[in-house]
Amino acid sequence: MKTLNKILALSVIITAMFAFMACDDDEAGTRKPVFESITLSPKVTTPGENVTLTINIKDKGNNAYIWRSEFAWVNKNDPKDKYQLSLLKEMSPITLYNPSYQFKAPNNPGTYTVSITPKIAYIAGDNLYDDGPTLTAELVVKSSTGGDEF
Repeated sequence: MKTLNKILALSVIITAMFAFMACDDDEAGTRKPVFESITLSPKVTTPGENVTLTINIKDKGNNAYIWRSEFAWVNKNDPKDKYQLSLLKEMSPITLYNPSYQFKAPNNPGTYTVSITPKIAYIAGDNLYDDGPTLTAELVVKSSTGGDEF
């Protein structure tokens, strides 16, 4: 009888362990946001003008926020014409589906690939950190004198 009770208790413990391991992130209190794309407004601009980058989020997740982002742009015609910045601007928690950043357009005319990689933190128990995907969009910078010059 003691052996049967031990086996029964052990099977209950093993079943509970498998049930716990089968829980998805949502049941555990966190769920990673689902990022779709970025939008630039305007898509065509002149040097030094303000551009708004909006992160399009399909699912804002659960107990998650963007704690910083890696931002960059590079000129498609001149790879040496580039810029990188680690943005420490928090968006906590992700309550909006489309958080945005504002930046100045590059000084040189050209077609640029703009990218951002959101860094995610979760507000559940211990803080957990994760990288979102790198999202890209194209920005065209035209000469302020009227000619394209690129």
